[in-house]
Amino acid sequence: MKTPNHSHVRAWIIVLIGLLCIQIQHAQTGSPVKVQGKILDTNQVEITGAVVKVQNRAVGTATDLDGQFALEANVGETLEISYIGYKKQYIKVAASQHPLTIILEEDSIELENIVVVGYGTTRKEKLTGAVATVSTDDFKNRPINDVSLALQGKVAGIQVTQRSG
Repeated sequence: MKTPNHSHVRAWIIVLIGLLCIQIQHAQTGSPVKVQGKILDTNQVEITGAVVKVQNRAVGTATDLDGQFALEANVGETLEISYIGYKKQYIKVAASQHPLTIILEEDSIELENIVVVGYGTTRKEKLTGAVATVSTDDFKNRPINDVSLALQGKVAGIQVTQRSG
């Protein structure tokens, strides 16, 4: 009977250990987990509409009315949490992910550079076209039934038309 070559047995043991280590590493870094939590401001008020997305992937969600969110991400990936007027936060996804409570801090410098336009928001440096400002003082003593009609006569160049039916 032929005895096994000990160097071959050692080589197979090393290969098996290597494969086991790769499998463990893969389980720790690539496994999908459900990440959920709540986003608050520094006054412990829920932030509605904050964006939670996985960096470098087209996976994301927005917080609901209670500041809650839930999404799936792989262990080791980074979540990016953002909201207009607040500093972005980055959180690494862990294997045993408990519900998160994320506190966003105000970013007053960021807020000064945001312009709200009729179809969304943009930064001042990216804005093209004319911008007009309407103060709440312009509406104090006027009964307002429709926001678009409230702007009539307050902004140069704006035409407000009402459709019937």
